[in-house]
Amino acid sequence: REVRLGYALYRDAVSFPSGGALVQALGMNPSSRLYPTIDRVMLDEDSVFLLCSDGLSDNDRVEQYWETEILPILTEGKKVDEAVDRLMAIANEKNGHDNITVALVHASVQTKANSSSKVISFPKEKLATLTDNPLQPTQISSTPTALPKLTKTRSRGPSLFVLSLLIVVLLLGGIGVLSFFLFPGLRYQANRLLGNTTVSSTANNTNSETSESEATPTDSPSESVTLESLAVGDYIQIEEAIALQSNPSDDAAETIPITARSILRVSKKQETTDQQNWIELQKCTPTTTEPAEPTSQPTLPTPPSLENNNPDISTEQGWLQIEDHSNMTITPLSANDVQCE
Repeated sequence: REVRLGYALYRDAVSFPSGGALVQALGMNPSSRLYPTIDRVMLDEDSVFLLCSDGLSDNDRVEQYWETEILPILTEGKKVDEAVDRLMAIANEKNGHDNITVALVHASVQTKANSSSKVISFPKEKLATLTDNPLQPTQISSTPTALPKLTKTRSRGPSLFVLSLLIVVLLLGGIGVLSFFLFPGLRYQANRLLGNTTVSSTANNTNSETSESEATPTDSPSESVTLESLAVGDYIQIEEAIALQSNPSDDAAETIPITARSILRVSKKQETTDQQNWIELQKCTPTTTEPAEPTSQPTLPTPPSLENNNPDISTEQGWLQIEDHSNMTITPLSANDVQCE
Protein backbone atom coordinates (compact mmCIF):
# COMPACT_ATOMS: atom_id res chain seq x y z
CA ARG A 1 0.00 0.00 0.00
CA GLU A 2 2.83 2.43 0.79
CA VAL A 3 4.38 1.67 -2.60
CA ARG A 4 1.07 2.04 -4.46
CA LEU A 5 0.36 5.40 -2.84
CA GLY A 6 3.89 6.62 -3.64
CA TYR A 7 5.02 7.00 -0.03
CA ALA A 8 8.05 4.68 -0.33
CA LEU A 9 9.92 2.32 -2.64
CA TYR A 10 9.16 -1.41 -2.54
CA ARG A 11 12.60 -2.33 -1.18
CA ASP A 12 12.30 0.24 1.64
CA ALA A 13 8.70 -0.67 2.47
CA VAL A 14 9.57 -4.37 2.92
CA SER A 15 12.51 -3.55 5.21
CA PHE A 16 10.46 -1.36 7.58
CA PRO A 17 10.11 -2.82 11.13
CA SER A 18 6.34 -2.40 10.83
CA GLY A 19 6.22 -3.78 7.32
CA GLY A 20 4.40 -6.93 8.48
CA ALA A 21 1.59 -5.04 10.16
CA LEU A 22 -1.89 -5.55 8.74
CA VAL A 23 -2.85 -2.11 7.48
CA GLN A 24 -5.56 -3.24 5.09
CA ALA A 25 -8.17 -6.00 5.23
CA LEU A 26 -7.40 -8.96 3.00
CA GLY A 27 -11.00 -9.92 2.40
CA MET A 28 -11.13 -13.03 0.23
CA ASN A 29 -7.53 -12.67 -0.95
CA PRO A 30 -4.93 -15.24 0.18
CA SER A 31 -2.57 -14.45 3.02
CA SER A 32 0.39 -14.79 0.65
CA ARG A 33 -0.08 -11.14 -0.20
CA LEU A 34 1.22 -10.23 3.25
CA TYR A 35 4.94 -9.71 3.72
CA PRO A 36 5.64 -10.31 7.43
CA THR A 37 8.83 -8.96 8.95
CA ILE A 38 10.50 -11.36 11.38
CA ASP A 39 12.86 -9.91 13.96
CA ARG A 40 14.52 -11.31 17.06
CA VAL A 41 14.40 -9.25 20.23
CA MET A 42 16.79 -9.90 23.10
CA LEU A 43 15.10 -9.19 26.46
CA ASP A 44 17.07 -8.42 29.61
CA GLU A 45 14.03 -7.66 31.79
CA ASP A 46 10.30 -8.27 31.96
CA SER A 47 8.35 -6.72 29.08
CA VAL A 48 4.78 -6.39 27.76
CA PHE A 49 3.93 -6.51 24.05
CA LEU A 50 0.68 -4.94 22.77
CA LEU A 51 -0.94 -6.04 19.51
CA CYS A 52 -4.05 -4.06 18.56
CA SER A 53 -6.12 -2.86 15.63
CA ASP A 54 -6.88 0.71 14.66
CA GLY A 55 -10.07 0.52 16.69
CA LEU A 56 -7.85 1.15 19.72
CA SER A 57 -4.80 2.89 18.26
CA ASP A 58 -6.70 5.67 16.46
CA ASN A 59 -6.65 9.14 18.00
CA ASP A 60 -3.47 8.20 19.94
CA ARG A 61 -5.34 6.24 22.60
CA VAL A 62 -2.38 3.90 23.23
CA GLU A 63 -0.06 6.85 23.88
CA GLN A 64 -2.59 8.32 26.30
CA TYR A 65 -3.33 5.23 28.44
CA TRP A 66 -0.30 2.91 28.33
CA GLU A 67 1.20 4.32 31.53
CA THR A 68 -2.04 3.89 33.50
CA GLU A 69 -3.35 0.65 32.00
CA ILE A 70 -0.36 -1.38 30.70
CA LEU A 71 2.60 -0.34 32.85
CA PRO A 72 0.98 -1.58 36.12
CA ILE A 73 1.37 -5.16 34.79
CA LEU A 74 5.12 -4.81 35.37
CA THR A 75 5.18 -2.47 38.35
CA GLU A 76 2.11 -3.51 40.40
CA GLY A 77 1.49 -7.07 39.26
CA LYS A 78 -1.76 -6.24 37.49
CA LYS A 79 -3.36 -9.15 35.66
CA VAL A 80 -3.22 -9.23 31.91
CA ASP A 81 -6.94 -10.06 31.59
CA GLU A 82 -7.91 -6.98 33.57
CA ALA A 83 -5.68 -4.77 31.41
CA VAL A 84 -7.21 -6.21 28.21
CA ASP A 85 -10.77 -5.60 29.47
CA ARG A 86 -9.86 -2.04 30.41
CA LEU A 87 -8.34 -1.36 26.97
CA MET A 88 -11.48 -2.74 25.28
CA ALA A 89 -13.65 -0.43 27.36
CA ILE A 90 -11.48 2.58 26.48
CA ALA A 91 -11.66 1.73 22.77
CA ASN A 92 -15.46 1.45 22.86
CA GLU A 93 -15.85 4.64 24.88
CA LYS A 94 -13.28 6.92 23.23
CA ASN A 95 -13.28 5.60 19.64
CA GLY A 96 -16.09 3.15 18.91
CA HIS A 97 -15.95 3.62 15.13
CA ASP A 98 -14.27 0.37 14.12
CA ASN A 99 -13.70 -3.22 15.16
CA ILE A 100 -11.40 -3.71 18.15
CA THR A 101 -8.67 -6.32 18.46
CA VAL A 102 -6.39 -6.28 21.52
CA ALA A 103 -3.68 -8.77 22.49
CA LEU A 104 -1.26 -8.41 25.42
CA VAL A 105 1.80 -10.62 25.82
CA HIS A 106 3.68 -10.58 29.15
CA ALA A 107 7.24 -11.83 28.74
CA SER A 108 9.19 -12.65 31.92
CA VAL A 109 12.96 -13.11 32.13
CA GLN A 110 14.23 -15.91 34.40
CA THR A 111 17.83 -16.60 35.45
CA LYS A 112 19.13 -20.20 35.14
CA ALA A 113 19.96 -21.88 38.47
CA ASN A 114 23.23 -23.65 37.42
CA SER A 115 24.63 -20.89 35.28
CA SER A 116 28.36 -20.30 35.68
CA SER A 117 30.71 -18.01 33.83
CA LYS A 118 33.48 -19.63 31.84
CA VAL A 119 37.03 -18.70 32.87
CA ILE A 120 39.55 -18.42 30.09
CA SER A 121 42.93 -19.92 31.13
CA PHE A 122 46.13 -18.91 29.41
CA PRO A 123 48.79 -21.67 28.93
CA LYS A 124 51.62 -21.32 31.47
CA GLU A 125 54.28 -22.51 28.99
CA LYS A 126 53.59 -19.65 26.62
CA LEU A 127 53.40 -17.17 29.48
CA ALA A 128 56.87 -18.26 30.74
CA THR A 129 58.31 -17.94 27.24
CA LEU A 130 57.06 -14.40 26.96
CA THR A 131 58.42 -13.34 30.36
CA ASP A 132 61.90 -15.02 30.02
CA ASN A 133 62.88 -13.27 26.78
CA PRO A 134 64.10 -9.73 27.60
CA LEU A 135 63.23 -6.87 25.36
CA GLN A 136 65.93 -5.98 22.82
CA PRO A 137 66.58 -2.27 22.22
CA THR A 138 66.15 -0.99 18.73
CA GLN A 139 69.22 0.62 17.18
CA ILE A 140 68.59 3.97 15.54
CA SER A 141 71.23 5.14 13.06
CA SER A 142 72.28 8.79 13.15
CA THR A 143 72.78 8.95 9.38
CA PRO A 144 69.80 10.72 7.89
CA THR A 145 68.07 8.93 5.13
CA ALA A 146 68.45 10.70 1.83
CA LEU A 147 65.07 11.74 0.52
CA PRO A 148 64.50 11.71 -3.23
CA LYS A 149 64.59 15.15 -4.75
CA LEU A 150 61.43 16.28 -6.36
CA THR A 151 61.99 18.15 -9.60
CA LYS A 152 59.34 20.51 -10.78
CA THR A 153 58.52 20.13 -14.41
CA ARG A 154 57.51 23.39 -15.94
CA SER A 155 54.64 23.25 -18.34
CA ARG A 156 55.66 24.25 -21.82
CA GLY A 157 52.15 24.87 -23.03
CA PRO A 158 51.22 28.24 -24.55
CA SER A 159 50.51 30.95 -22.02
CA LEU A 160 47.11 32.60 -21.69
CA PHE A 161 48.43 35.91 -23.03
CA VAL A 162 49.77 34.36 -26.24
CA LEU A 163 46.52 32.46 -26.77
CA SER A 164 44.42 35.61 -26.26
CA LEU A 165 46.64 37.58 -28.63
CA LEU A 166 46.28 34.89 -31.29
CA ILE A 167 42.48 34.93 -30.97
CA VAL A 168 42.39 38.75 -31.33
CA VAL A 169 44.59 38.61 -34.44
CA LEU A 170 42.36 35.97 -36.03
CA LEU A 171 39.22 38.00 -35.29
CA LEU A 172 40.70 41.16 -36.80
CA GLY A 173 41.83 39.25 -39.86
CA GLY A 174 38.37 37.74 -40.34
CA ILE A 175 36.70 41.14 -40.01
CA GLY A 176 39.10 42.62 -42.56
CA VAL A 177 38.43 39.85 -45.10
CA LEU A 178 34.66 40.19 -44.71
CA SER A 179 34.87 43.97 -45.08
CA PHE A 180 36.97 43.60 -48.23
CA PHE A 181 34.33 41.45 -49.95
CA LEU A 182 31.18 43.12 -48.54
CA PHE A 183 32.09 46.80 -49.09
CA PRO A 184 33.11 47.70 -52.68
CA GLY A 185 34.34 51.16 -51.64
CA LEU A 186 36.77 49.69 -49.14
CA ARG A 187 37.90 47.12 -51.72
CA TYR A 188 38.56 49.91 -54.23
CA GLN A 189 40.65 51.90 -51.74
CA ALA A 190 42.64 48.80 -50.76
CA ASN A 191 43.41 47.94 -54.38
CA ARG A 192 44.45 51.54 -55.07
CA LEU A 193 46.82 51.62 -52.07
CA LEU A 194 48.32 48.25 -53.01
CA GLY A 195 48.92 49.43 -56.58
CA ASN A 196 46.72 46.75 -58.10
CA THR A 197 46.46 47.68 -61.81
CA THR A 198 43.87 45.02 -62.58
CA VAL A 199 41.07 47.16 -61.17
CA SER A 200 38.67 47.61 -64.10
CA SER A 201 36.10 50.28 -64.79
CA THR A 202 33.40 47.82 -63.74
CA ALA A 203 34.61 48.02 -60.14
CA ASN A 204 34.52 51.82 -60.35
CA ASN A 205 30.97 51.72 -61.72
CA THR A 206 29.92 49.39 -58.91
CA ASN A 207 31.52 51.70 -56.38
CA SER A 208 29.70 54.70 -57.87
CA GLU A 209 26.33 52.92 -57.84
CA THR A 210 26.79 51.84 -54.20
CA SER A 211 27.84 55.31 -53.13
CA GLU A 212 24.92 56.83 -55.07
CA SER A 213 22.40 54.56 -53.32
CA GLU A 214 23.83 55.28 -49.86
CA ALA A 215 24.59 59.00 -50.26
CA THR A 216 22.16 61.59 -48.93
CA PRO A 217 21.97 65.27 -49.86
CA THR A 218 24.32 67.36 -47.77
CA ASP A 219 23.03 70.74 -48.83
CA SER A 220 20.03 70.71 -46.48
CA PRO A 221 20.08 73.80 -44.26
CA SER A 222 20.56 73.59 -40.55
CA GLU A 223 17.85 76.24 -39.99
CA SER A 224 14.21 76.05 -41.15
CA VAL A 225 13.26 78.27 -44.10
CA THR A 226 9.73 79.63 -44.65
CA LEU A 227 8.07 81.28 -47.64
CA GLU A 228 7.89 84.58 -45.81
CA SER A 229 11.68 84.70 -45.33
CA LEU A 230 12.43 84.19 -49.04
CA ALA A 231 13.64 87.04 -51.23
CA VAL A 232 13.17 87.68 -54.93
CA GLY A 233 15.63 85.60 -56.92
CA ASP A 234 15.97 82.76 -54.37
CA TYR A 235 15.74 79.14 -55.48
CA ILE A 236 13.91 76.48 -53.45
CA GLN A 237 12.85 72.86 -53.76
CA ILE A 238 9.44 71.76 -52.41
CA GLU A 239 8.85 68.40 -50.73
CA GLU A 240 5.10 68.15 -51.51
CA ALA A 241 2.82 68.88 -54.45
CA ILE A 242 1.15 72.33 -54.59
CA ALA A 243 -1.19 74.26 -56.89
CA LEU A 244 -0.34 77.77 -58.16
CA GLN A 245 -2.89 80.38 -59.26
CA SER A 246 -2.51 82.37 -62.42
CA ASN A 247 -3.97 85.51 -60.73
CA PRO A 248 -3.61 86.25 -57.01
CA SER A 249 -6.73 88.42 -56.73
CA ASP A 250 -9.10 86.07 -58.54
CA ASP A 251 -10.33 82.98 -56.64
CA ALA A 252 -11.66 81.45 -59.86
CA ALA A 253 -8.35 81.79 -61.64
CA GLU A 254 -6.73 78.83 -63.39
CA THR A 255 -4.65 76.54 -61.14
CA ILE A 256 -1.26 75.25 -62.17
CA PRO A 257 -0.30 71.92 -60.48
CA ILE A 258 3.31 71.58 -59.37
CA THR A 259 4.61 68.11 -58.49
CA ALA A 260 6.65 67.27 -55.41
CA ARG A 261 10.47 67.63 -55.50
CA SER A 262 10.12 70.47 -58.05
CA ILE A 263 12.61 73.36 -58.16
CA LEU A 264 11.09 76.87 -58.08
CA ARG A 265 12.41 80.43 -58.35
CA VAL A 266 10.95 83.39 -56.48
CA SER A 267 9.93 85.94 -59.13
CA LYS A 268 7.81 88.43 -57.16
CA LYS A 269 6.27 89.09 -53.75
CA GLN A 270 3.00 91.03 -53.48
CA GLU A 271 0.55 92.15 -50.77
CA THR A 272 -3.09 92.53 -51.89
CA THR A 273 -5.63 95.05 -50.63
CA ASP A 274 -7.16 92.52 -48.21
CA GLN A 275 -3.80 92.22 -46.32
CA GLN A 276 -2.84 88.87 -47.93
CA ASN A 277 0.76 88.12 -48.91
CA TRP A 278 1.37 86.34 -52.19
CA ILE A 279 4.57 85.03 -53.76
CA GLU A 280 5.12 84.31 -57.46
CA LEU A 281 7.04 81.11 -58.18
CA GLN A 282 8.53 79.93 -61.46
CA LYS A 283 9.35 76.26 -62.12
CA CYS A 284 12.96 75.71 -63.19
CA THR A 285 15.09 72.90 -64.57
CA PRO A 286 18.40 71.68 -63.07
CA THR A 287 21.64 72.85 -64.63
CA THR A 288 23.24 70.23 -66.92
CA THR A 289 27.02 70.14 -66.56
CA GLU A 290 29.63 68.33 -68.60
CA PRO A 291 30.99 65.14 -66.99
CA ALA A 292 34.25 65.75 -65.15
CA GLU A 293 37.41 63.98 -66.06
CA PRO A 294 37.85 60.69 -64.19
CA THR A 295 40.08 60.97 -61.14
CA SER A 296 41.61 58.44 -58.85
CA GLN A 297 39.42 59.63 -55.95
CA PRO A 298 35.74 58.55 -55.94
CA THR A 299 33.40 61.56 -56.22
CA LEU A 300 30.11 62.08 -54.41
CA PRO A 301 27.19 61.55 -56.85
CA THR A 302 24.67 64.29 -57.57
CA PRO A 303 21.67 64.21 -55.20
CA PRO A 304 18.59 62.60 -56.74
CA SER A 305 16.56 65.72 -56.08
CA LEU A 306 18.68 67.71 -58.56
CA GLU A 307 18.68 65.15 -61.37
CA ASN A 308 16.44 65.67 -64.41
CA ASN A 309 16.64 63.20 -67.26
CA ASN A 310 14.00 65.03 -69.34
CA PRO A 311 15.30 68.38 -70.69
CA ASP A 312 11.99 69.25 -72.43
CA ILE A 313 10.22 70.57 -69.32
CA SER A 314 8.09 73.66 -69.98
CA THR A 315 8.31 76.63 -67.66
CA GLU A 316 5.35 76.92 -65.27
CA GLN A 317 4.69 80.09 -63.26
CA GLY A 318 1.99 81.12 -60.77
CA TRP A 319 1.08 82.70 -57.45
CA LEU A 320 0.95 81.05 -54.00
CA GLN A 321 -0.58 82.51 -50.80
CA ILE A 322 2.02 82.60 -48.02
CA GLU A 323 -0.38 82.34 -45.06
CA ASP A 324 -2.02 79.13 -46.33
CA HIS A 325 1.34 77.39 -46.81
CA SER A 326 3.33 78.66 -43.83
CA ASN A 327 4.18 75.10 -42.68
CA MET A 328 5.30 73.84 -46.09
CA THR A 329 8.69 72.11 -46.10
CA ILE A 330 11.13 73.76 -48.52
CA THR A 331 14.85 73.42 -49.19
CA PRO A 332 16.92 76.43 -50.37
CA LEU A 333 19.24 75.89 -53.34
CA SER A 334 22.17 77.75 -54.85
CA ALA A 335 21.80 79.72 -58.07
CA ASN A 336 24.64 77.70 -59.61
CA ASP A 337 22.65 74.48 -59.32
CA VAL A 338 19.54 75.49 -61.32
CA GLN A 339 18.52 77.49 -64.35
CA CYS A 340 15.16 78.88 -65.44
CA GLU A 341 13.90 79.24 -68.99
